[in-house]
Amino acid sequence: MSKNKNSKIKWVITVTFLAFFISFIFSFSSNTIMPKVNLFVGIIILLLFIGYIILSMLAGVYTAKAQTVPKAPEGEQVLFADPFIFYYDGLYYAYGTSSFDGIEALVSTDLEHWEVPGGAKRHLALHKEDVYGETWFWAPEVYQVNGKFYMYYSGDERICVAMSDSPLGPFKQVEKKPMFNEKAIDHTLFIDDDGKAYLFFVRFNDGLNVWVAELEKDLVTLKEKTLHPCIKTTQPWEKTCGGVNEGPFVIKHARRWAGPPAPPPAE
Repeated sequence: MSKNKNSKIKWVITVTFLAFFISFIFSFSSNTIMPKVNLFVGIIILLLFIGYIILSMLAGVYTAKAQTVPKAPEGEQVLFADPFIFYYDGLYYAYGTSSFDGIEALVSTDLEHWEVPGGAKRHLALHKEDVYGETWFWAPEVYQVNGKFYMYYSGDERICVAMSDSPLGPFKQVEKKPMFNEKAIDHTLFIDDDGKAYLFFVRFNDGLNVWVAELEKDLVTLKEKTLHPCIKTTQPWEKTCGGVNEGPFVIKHARRWAGPPAPPPAE
């Protein structure tokens, strides 16, 4: 709705309130049968009118404040959901949920100014033609292990991993299949000090809950016998959409895990 329309509506309401109030004042002065009733109704209308004026002023102040919040120029906006930043060889690489065709990547030298590699309109580090999944390419994470780059991503609500010789891709799968043949998303890799690798992810069972499993040395194969629940939805605010816990990430500091509880020893 335009500002002119809003202004006209406000004036109509204001004039209407004033007309009602004035009519009741005249009615009160000329009516000797029910003066108290007329006075009471007139006071109520006057209070409503004052309240309307105050609320209109507050709304104007908040609107003015909202309009003065600086907005980044269109060219400087990074339109990524589930962003992940990876540092390698003097460059920062950003990956995120943004395309139906795969996973896009951006590069930066200072974490502030981002650009598409090669000056193109977009750069797909992972394309759906090379991996499992037709759509819903979500929440990518990239790691370098033993000279290879691993991208963990969700496709068609399944957790997957693809590999490349470059952080810009192309990330591909030798065999196009998910890591776990069950609905799951938002997985993150954690390699412990003893070299064991674990995958934390969100499983679609009794809502969305965080689980963990140990990985084989190939960092692709899930040891399903080690599957272990980590975090369930327990707080009221987590259950507003049917029970949601998403986006796990784990670090280890001073021999303590910062994140879900440590998984049990592998069998």
